[in-house]
Amino acid sequence: MTMIENLLMMAGVAMPLFILLSTLGGYWIAKKAFRPLEEIIATADSINEAADLSARIETPPGNNEFTRLAKTFDRMFERLEASFEAEKQFASDASHELRTPLMSISGYAQGIQRGVFDDVSQAAGVILDESRRLTEVVDGILTLTRMDQLRYQVVPVELKLNEFVEDQLE
Repeated sequence: MTMIENLLMMAGVAMPLFILLSTLGGYWIAKKAFRPLEEIIATADSINEAADLSARIETPPGNNEFTRLAKTFDRMFERLEASFEAEKQFASDASHELRTPLMSISGYAQGIQRGVFDDVSQAAGVILDESRRLTEVVDGILTLTRMDQLRYQVVPVELKLNEFVEDQLE
């Protein structure tokens, strides 16, 4: 066998081995490089599926695109979580504010219906007052909604402080 034949035979064995090792090495490098992106996707998927905005992405080391993307997602999740918590609190507060006048209206209406009150006009007055209060609460919720949608204009109104305080005390 000549030297060229020996070299060709060694190249024939070495080349597939080199290709195999290069492919495995490239796969390993790519997998390691994209691991932070896979973690970002997995965290976003878990938040989507479980609706649990408290999950956070483990920030990859360094200051590359993946690190900045992970930090941006975490800040977005924090803002969404705070927004949802505020929405829940608002719904709870609004429910309470609506329930109070409704209970008074219902109670006085039942009292009128069953003949409990000697002075029906006084009970009807309470129902009217609570209806106005309920209307104010609903108007306030609508105002907040308009403000949130940036469709609200502030209109100053003259207010007599004595009357306002007396209304509130009532």
